[in-house]
This record gives sequence, structure tokens and C-alpha cells, in this order.
Amino acid sequence: MLNHGYLSLEVINGTILPVPSERTPAGFYVIVSTPRGQWHTAVKSAMVDHSVPWNETLVMRAHPLMFLRWLMPIFPKKWKAVQLEIRASFEHGCLGRGELLGTIHTTLEELLLHAGKQFEIGLPVISAQCPSLLLRVKRAKAPQLPTHTASNTQQRDRSYY
Repeated sequence: MLNHGYLSLEVINGTILPVPSERTPAGFYVIVSTPRGQWHTAVKSAMVDHSVPWNETLVMRAHPLMFLRWLMPIFPKKWKAVQLEIRASFEHGCLGRGELLGTIHTTLEELLLHAGKQFEIGLPVISAQCPSLLLRVKRAKAPQLPTHTASNTQQRDRSYY
């Protein structure tokens, strides 16, 4: 799977993000979930062209808990699953749960196929438009402070030591 225990996922921007309801959102954010934890970007306002420039890096643990490693052959796909959600927030600066715009299901291996390069992942087509996320993924040996991280975008890791 991974030689190192961390994965650096840069959320560069979102394009053609729809306004989810009759209310205008204060901003949009991305939640990345794995069996190891959940990470999120800051809430950012959309531009006139319905794009959102996040330019944030999320550093995530790539391996499951060490004491559960013997369970990996039993549940291999579950440990590798990655879910990305794009959500609209109606309160500026608050994450809450917001309104879900779209979900992308992938795996660590699929993300690592693009290691070091920018790549785009499309969401399901909404009203003849195809919203997408522009991402970049890298392997990391140890967590480092990303170059483009807001103070409220720290990871929430479910590790038990």
C-alpha cells in the first residue's frame, strides 16, 4: 500500500459548484473521511464563476491502527476507502454539517495513481453541469506543517496509542 504512514492531500479548488438551495451559502468546504479519521478545509466563499480556491493541504494517516493491523486481510477495502464530500455552509466560518453538494468515493490506491501531479475528480452531474475538485496527492514520511493551511483546518485523528 504505502511505504510511509502519511498522505498529503492538497485541495486546490472546486469548479462549477452549484448553489444548493434557495438560500445563498456563506461558503463551501470539503470533508475527507477515511477509517483513520476525518479532515476538512476551511469554509471559503465562491467566486463569480462558481469556483472555490481552497489551496489547502490536509495531512492524513494512511495506515490503520498498529494493533489492528492483523485485521487488515479481513477488511482490506474498508481500510483503503476514502470519501470526499463538498458541502455548503450557511454560517460564515462555521462547519456544522452544512448542505451536501456531492460525494466522491475512492481509495488510497486510486489517489496515489496521481501522486505528485494535479488531477481532477468529477462529482455526479447536477443540472447538466459537472462540478469537480482539483487535487494533488503526495506520500509523506511524517506530518509537516503544510504551506497553505489555515489555523482551523487541523486534522481530527481517531488514533489510540
